[in-house]
Amino acid sequence: MSIKKKKGDYKRALEYYNKTLSIWKKIFSENDLDIAMCLNNIGCLYENEKKYLEALEYHQKALIIKNFHLPNNHLNLSVTYNNLATIYDCIGQLDLALEHFNLLLKIKSKSLLINHLDIRLTLENIGFINEMKGDFSQAKLFYEKAALIRHHILSSTHCDVIQIEQDIKRILMKIK
Repeated sequence: MSIKKKKGDYKRALEYYNKTLSIWKKIFSENDLDIAMCLNNIGCLYENEKKYLEALEYHQKALIIKNFHLPNNHLNLSVTYNNLATIYDCIGQLDLALEHFNLLLKIKSKSLLINHLDIRLTLENIGFINEMKGDFSQAKLFYEKAALIRHHILSSTHCDVIQIEQDIKRILMKIK
């Protein structure tokens, strides 16, 4: 299934995931974590095809199942929160995107080391959403937090370090 997805044959991958989902629903309960994983993967396929409302539906179903089984700070939830935040961003629901990125950051901050690159990425996403909303001071704050992680892990000439510095400069220009 994932090979088809990597090759861009989303239609065939979707067929396989739906067959898998059908089989698993006969074997497992409707609220099984394997079902949630399959729903999540289907949601990602729809997202890749820019079918955001379908993607949203599948990610929401996956989250309901995961919330049934997992504590609210479990790292497994972060994948679904990230997927939902991305979809909300794509459909222009920035407040919901920000809400889900913040939930994601809360989980990652409890589960990962403070300088983990996944935390950096989430900080950047929160900065970006704030920038899109026109809240430039918040965007600057989150970009700066992401920059600290990048500077800690990467050399000053690394393209990721240069990019975040450019993001901060862009925000500073918008604040003035």
